[in-house]
Amino acid sequence: INVAIGRDAIDGKTVSTNSTKPQPAITEFRVVQRFRDLASHIVLNPRTGRTHQLRVHVASLGCPILGDQIYGGQKVCRVGGMEIPRILLHAHTLGFQHPVLHTFQEYTAECPSDMQVVYQTLQNEYG
Repeated sequence: INVAIGRDAIDGKTVSTNSTKPQPAITEFRVVQRFRDLASHIVLNPRTGRTHQLRVHVASLGCPILGDQIYGGQKVCRVGGMEIPRILLHAHTLGFQHPVLHTFQEYTAECPSDMQVVYQTLQNEYG
């Protein structure tokens, strides 16, 4: 996804593709699994680091992140019969050049248990 984003021209509290001062933003994505027409498990890899970039980019495709009320509204807070209480976005791996040590630091974290429950339910009922 190669779409410039910035503070929304009308609502300055959110970020959007409708900005008076858009900045370049690039996100690579890969679909891991589709759950009929309800949801998809995707892996996102930001190539730039804009505020809310991942959330805005996938919402701009018409596929907001489950639980993201700001960029997806109430329609993404329920899938099938399941309530989604929070945004289902997880950073599996983060890496950066340490500013003092000058070494590359990388950290990995497994998916939180509440997200695993949603994923498992989607696999069992719609996979």
